[in-house]
Amino acid sequence: MKLRFVYLTIFLGLIYSILTFLSAETITINDIATVIMVSGSVIFVGYVLDSKADHNKNKNT
Repeated sequence: MKLRFVYLTIFLGLIYSILTFLSAETITINDIATVIMVSGSVIFVGYVLDSKADHNKNKNT
């Protein structure tokens, strides 16, 4: 379950960074920080949702 979030995050990060690099001729530190923040927040949300799902699954058994 956790690997799915990792792959999804990497995929979204790649798409976002490619779009950012295509839309801007010069890459600023702001662009890099935005990519890091977006992928970090996706990882965090995915981890929280995954831990809740694991907790519910363990509680039921």
